Amino acid sequence: MTNSALARMTPLAVWTSKMPHYKQIFRVIKEENSLTHANEVTQMMSFVYCATIKYLLDPKHLLEPDRAEKAFNQALKWSGHYQFGVMEQQGVSVKKCLE
Repeated sequence: MTNSALARMTPLAVWTSKMPHYKQIFRVIKEENSLTHANEVTQMMSFVYCATIKYLLDPKHLLEPDRAEKAFNQALKWSGHYQFGVMEQQGVSVKKCLE
């Protein structure tokens, strides 16, 4: 993924941060990225970036002293779920990888 892809995502991340459902955000991100970055991995990582910004801008998290760390951990979780899904589709056992 290039820096230009994320640079283009930043205004979109702020705009989508008001959307109530992550599925809506993913659809918007996928549609925007499909023009120049149709790769599934790029689209998913753009979603993780936007979802993390949504977490950071959410008023219920604004006063948390460790919100940056929580947002980072949430991003790792989102990207990890994606990676595990790809691995499972390719026949790699995630459970065996974690043992």
